Amino acid sequence: MGISNNMNISLKIAYVMVLSAALYACSSDNMLSSTEDAVRGAISYSPCQREDGDKWGLVDLQGNFIADGMFDNMPTNVVFDHFFVMDKDSLYTLYTIYPTVKYVNDRKYQDVGFFSCGLCPVVTLDGHIEYIRYDGSTAINLSTLDGIDITEAGVFHDERAVIVSDKGVGFIDTEGNLVKNTWYMSVMNYSEGKAVVMGLEQEGLHPADRRESIINKDGISIFTMPRFRHPLDGFREGLLPAHQRTEPGVFYLYNEKGEEIAVLNCDSFNPVSNGKFAFTMLIKGKDGTIKHKWGLMDITGNIMAEPKYDHISDNGHVYIGYSNKTVWLINEKGEKIKRLDASRTSLHREAYKDYDKSIILIDSAGYGRFADAMGNVIKPDLKLKHIEQNIQNMVCSE
Repeated sequence: MGISNNMNISLKIAYVMVLSAALYACSSDNMLSSTEDAVRGAISYSPCQREDGDKWGLVDLQGNFIADGMFDNMPTNVVFDHFFVMDKDSLYTLYTIYPTVKYVNDRKYQDVGFFSCGLCPVVTLDGHIEYIRYDGSTAINLSTLDGIDITEAGVFHDERAVIVSDKGVGFIDTEGNLVKNTWYMSVMNYSEGKAVVMGLEQEGLHPADRRESIINKDGISIFTMPRFRHPLDGFREGLLPAHQRTEPGVFYLYNEKGEEIAVLNCDSFNPVSNGKFAFTMLIKGKDGTIKHKWGLMDITGNIMAEPKYDHISDNGHVYIGYSNKTVWLINEKGEKIKRLDASRTSLHREAYKDYDKSIILIDSAGYGRFADAMGNVIKPDLKLKHIEQNIQNMVCSE
């Protein structure tokens, strides 16, 4: 079964999160993306196929269809009851599922994001960037901003969206105003009311001397990162993860005041969820070989589950451990609860409705089945070849 992630972030933006992607232990069976910052439960349905070559439908995490074999091309995920479908000319049309599945209007788009704060970034047929409302009408026209050409625009996070121009990278509010009238060298999306930015004045410095700042929703600096310390992502649960490139195997957690509250000794880790995260460490086996093994750690750096698994997938509520080609439901201590009838699994995170109540079990032939949080199959007769993630965080007019 294909588990894809089409969330494109342009290299032109030089997002700090792009640089940190390799340091996070993200894999295809643990769907991590910038949708984590979207409103909890906003994504209700995902595109799916029963077999390769079939028409596409839309299904939720409990195996319920809102559309079954309805579309020739893969639709996007349903976010706040709306989604897009690409036609034979590679143009998108806006659809709604309320009260039934239908297209909203006849407008076509070259590129689309997803809805947040009631607005969605799109690229029109004439190459202009707009934010549209649920009814497809234009809310913000971003062809230019104060006479400056805008080439890319992102989905809103915390009522702020990333935009890109030749001047740099900035944020707009839901009225289309440039926050603090400021452009930056690089940024991360807002999360929990704060964003990581690097000012344009840093561009001429040696990379080792560049320092990121944390700003609030008004663009006011809250604190500046210590020298050599670089954030890996935005805030989650009041914590900002960072690393120091000269110290491999060591990570740091900062609170909202910029105070270092924990030092994590590990090689990589997943984003924190419910005060815990999966991590990896190099462990020497009985045969003398050294391999990365996975465990669970809390936000103080205390190891809750010793690193003994080949991999751990988690979403803060469900923990899956892989060991010797078997898949186990495990608890926070790493203890095996139940062997799962699967070759691998897929977990979702906060942006998905019922994410904490479901596991997708994938067999050796690549077919997925829906199970509850205890690994019990919900609909034994339902198997799907593809259950996809198909949304992107940025649109580009070039």
